[in-house]
Amino acid sequence: MANKDFADMGKFLERYRQKRDFQKTSEPRGSKSALKPIGKNPRFVVHEHFATHHHFDLRLENHGVLRSWAVPKQIPLKPGEKFLAVRVEDHPLEYINFQGIISQGEYGAGRVKIWDTGEYALRHSSPTKILLEFDGEKMKGNYALLKFKNGDNWLLLKEKELKSEIIKKNKYDERGMSYAVKVKSKKSKSHKK
Repeated sequence: MANKDFADMGKFLERYRQKRDFQKTSEPRGSKSALKPIGKNPRFVVHEHFATHHHFDLRLENHGVLRSWAVPKQIPLKPGEKFLAVRVEDHPLEYINFQGIISQGEYGAGRVKIWDTGEYALRHSSPTKILLEFDGEKMKGNYALLKFKNGDNWLLLKEKELKSEIIKKNKYDERGMSYAVKVKSKKSKSHKK
């Protein structure tokens, strides 16, 4: 994911660290040694967060951090379902494995558990639209994040499936689109002739 618009969406971990007292919270602080992708494909995690208001947190590995959105209702799983997603501060990569209790009195106090995890491919990115293909246990297929005109509110929606297979490949072009998807699409067009 080398798209500049997506890279500029946050100030990395500054806001995250300002909101937390790491002598009181068990959340990871984020270290420079962890600011490297671990696998060939970018990862994602969805946390279920039992805070003052129960919600979900969608986090995407990008540029050494997890870009994050709070989803107040639920994660859409059926094509056409859509829910509000609020852009929140970036989280450190170590948060991808975080589960536990955030102490009372701390920002986000409550229980956090991993609801889903896997890999994703970026299909398109602009300041107002991000198209993704997820390969998780629960989130599978094509999703869109669409930004509202003002503020940090986005719409997370599950799109109708393309005929191509879901990720399961490691090579991506400069836009983050999988070679396998492009090649398969071209072949399927040539077979129709």
